[in-house]
Amino acid sequence: MQSILDFVSFFSIYLQHFMLEVLDAKTHLSVANTTNVRDPAFTVTGLRPSTGYIVAVHSFNAKGASKAMRIHAFTAR
Repeated sequence: MQSILDFVSFFSIYLQHFMLEVLDAKTHLSVANTTNVRDPAFTVTGLRPSTGYIVAVHSFNAKGASKAMRIHAFTAR
């Protein structure tokens, strides 16, 4: 009989993790990088006003990673 631990270990390798990276649009330097293991929901603080950013999100699990979805975003003044 398979143990509960074996069952959890088997299915946990397929759990999705989500990663967010925020880059400064001019310099392409990373200004934020975080991972969420439950939902593709993130809060980023400390961004400069009136600044362009490239925001990239992708998911990954034990079988591999998705391609990043990238958007260009701008902060208010």
